Amino acid sequence: MHPQHVSDLIAVAAAALWDSEATSLVARYRIRVGREDRLRGTGRRRPARAHGRPDLAAVLLGAGGAALGWNWADPAVGLVITAAILAVLYQAGREVGPPPHGRG
Repeated sequence: MHPQHVSDLIAVAAAALWDSEATSLVARYRIRVGREDRLRGTGRRRPARAHGRPDLAAVLLGAGGAALGWNWADPAVGLVITAAILAVLYQAGREVGPPPHGRG
């Protein structure tokens, strides 16, 4: 409702890099202790280390756009992330939910 100018862009970028590295460390730990075994059985295993990379790219794009004076960059990146989350949610719902009415 009341957008604010994005400031401290260096801190935003540093936090994104830190978050990406932390996600990677947690993924390596999970792989080492075998927490991804249940994902391997589905045949749709996504490497846990890849989870933080799109987040990093999105934050850096939003911060970079803001640094260039593009006030729309951060909200646009947020909308793209929202669309991606909704697409994943839709696909997951199709895989685990009941079949649509009229189909077997």
